[in-house]
Amino acid sequence: MVTNEVVALYIVPEKIEMLNRKVSPIVDVEIEDYLTHKPLNFRATRDTNQPDELMTFIKTIEDAIDQAAKKNFLPMHPGDVVTTYANIDALKRDVGFELKTDLAVGIGNWAAWYRNYNQKS
Repeated sequence: MVTNEVVALYIVPEKIEMLNRKVSPIVDVEIEDYLTHKPLNFRATRDTNQPDELMTFIKTIEDAIDQAAKKNFLPMHPGDVVTTYANIDALKRDVGFELKTDLAVGIGNWAAWYRNYNQKS
């Protein structure tokens, strides 16, 4: 009996669809065999409904602008928030909103817009 749910997080919708049909998005005999023949409580999705780590966010910006950030790590201040994120389940249910842009794509789009904006100024 399979009881543990496994969730694979992917950005590419085509790969999500393949995984949910139990088809490997890469050529790998072992993965293909496992997806095809093993009882799995498995799904692939783009929606993590989880917060991104601060360093992941910073690294994503660094990658998008092709420049390393100058980081100055300090102790937490009284007003700092340890974790924050939005659960958008009610928004999905009530108005049909669906998150379609992941962090890397959104930051990449912002960086492209910012470069273009500054070239015009």
